[in-house]
Amino acid sequence: MSTIHPPPSPRWQLIQDLFMRACDLPPNARDIFLSTECGTDESLRQEVNELLMMDSPRLESDTPSVPSAITHAVSLAIEKTAKDRRGDLQGKVVGAYRLTEVLGHGGAGTVYLGERADRQYSARVAVKVVANALFNDDVQRRFQSERQILANLNHPNIARLLDAGETRQGQPYLVMEYVHGQVIDKYCDGEKLSI
Repeated sequence: MSTIHPPPSPRWQLIQDLFMRACDLPPNARDIFLSTECGTDESLRQEVNELLMMDSPRLESDTPSVPSAITHAVSLAIEKTAKDRRGDLQGKVVGAYRLTEVLGHGGAGTVYLGERADRQYSARVAVKVVANALFNDDVQRRFQSERQILANLNHPNIARLLDAGETRQGQPYLVMEYVHGQVIDKYCDGEKLSI
């Protein structure tokens, strides 16, 4: 018999997201990141800081960094709860675009490769869909801000915002110009670029 677990609370999902994003930063950049992301919510900042302190590997400075047990456990928990939702829109139509494959995913949602569903013309786009479970007032404000910033940008080196809306399930999405190429972090690692 399988057990049905309730979905994690939006607060816990926010803590997980902040923790995972902070883990990717050098230790000296985490305070600034948490100040920006947590704002005046001191209890949120304290909860994330406690996870970061428990997670800190106690290694020699010349030893390569490896994820601690808590990072690994939280990563697995997030991976397990998120993996089924990541591809759930693949093959579906969002706006005028059929979502054909997952390009990537992060704490806030999934980015899909999309193509015109009505075949009026051929176009490939990137469609960013916010995860329903994470869509609270704070995420909604950040998403609306991101959408407006992207709408105001017009530069040949920045992917253009083409459209935005909500899926039938109420998930907000952005349709962006699709830029084919290597993922930027892999390019930077391959070229051994400095920060």
